[in-house]
Amino acid sequence: MTSSRNSVTTQAARRALWLAACLAIAVVVRANGTDDRTQAAVAAAFPGATATEHKVGISSAVRAQLGEAAKAHLAPRWRWRYLAIDHPDHGRVGFGGTWKTVGRHGKIEMLVLTDVELTVVGVTILKHREQHGKGIARASFLDQFRAKKPGDRWKLGQDIDGISSATVSSRAVTSGVRNCLAYLRTFALSTP
Repeated sequence: MTSSRNSVTTQAARRALWLAACLAIAVVVRANGTDDRTQAAVAAAFPGATATEHKVGISSAVRAQLGEAAKAHLAPRWRWRYLAIDHPDHGRVGFGGTWKTVGRHGKIEMLVLTDVELTVVGVTILKHREQHGKGIARASFLDQFRAKKPGDRWKLGQDIDGISSATVSSRAVTSGVRNCLAYLRTFALSTP
């Protein structure tokens, strides 16, 4: 009787250990996935450059100034992270910002890379769960944002071609890129 209990206990312990190991691997893969994609996007846009992450706390006065975009993206933590991109020979060559916006089926997380004058160099979709809006991650859609500046027109359907049957997703990405540029102008340009 005791040996069968020990056998069942040993089997349960082995299963628990195996499950814990699988979950640990899944967590590591998921955590590194975003960082690897971010690093790959920075390396592709700025060869030889390195990115340094900066975290910014958003005060209530700045929240009021930034408006609804701050509520959708930052609440409840009221922090934001951006990247300062430096090249060993040329100094500061650009900035990057992560942004979360809401599509039809959940959050869309993106990375917006700019040069030092905040002209968009590239946009990468890091995560999304859009069913009809899968085209938001395609280069044909994201390349439309290249060379856009914060003061440019951003009207979906006129300045940016949306994706057929994915208007909500297209609008979410368009406003996300525009809002990310506004944050970069507010926070990244003000720090040395």
